[in-house]
Amino acid sequence: TILQAAWTSTADDKTKEYLEANPTLTLTYTGFQNGEDSSVLSTQATVGTGADASSSLGDYGIVVYGAAAANYVITHVDGTLTVEKNTVVITLTGTSVTYTGSAFAVTATPSVADVSVVVTYADAAGAAVASPTNAGTYTVTATADSTLYRGTQTGTLTIGKATATLTLGALAATSRGPPKLAPP
Repeated sequence: TILQAAWTSTADDKTKEYLEANPTLTLTYTGFQNGEDSSVLSTQATVGTGADASSSLGDYGIVVYGAAAANYVITHVDGTLTVEKNTVVITLTGTSVTYTGSAFAVTATPSVADVSVVVTYADAAGAAVASPTNAGTYTVTATADSTLYRGTQTGTLTIGKATATLTLGALAATSRGPPKLAPP
């Protein structure tokens, strides 16, 4: 009596970002004997998931079923599709200004509308600065604040020294002490 060999088809775990198409679902086969491959299956394994491009964040089952072969006892092992936050690009503008005595703020624009961005500043020593005002350089960190999106952009805010202009009005000539005479 020749017994069937054990054979396993395992759904490979996958990851995707929110609003992206599902990745290609793949299987890993273990247990083929004598150099055989999936061509010996009388019915190929089917793999699928209930997740789609608009599925919320979280884990979704990847189900594998249906493989058949005369010489194998088949076990199917399901996998997991993890839907993660989508990445947004944040663009920083207004990063080079001249001192005015007022606080400055860079503009942080996400690549997706309606995504909030939190902007923080730090001085050269790394201490947090609520509102950069004085001339100098500040590290800027802009981070997406969203349940569905992630993204961070860093840059430098440079506040240049202002140019001071001094205008003198008409000056009256004054002297102190006796007048000086030219030598004879």
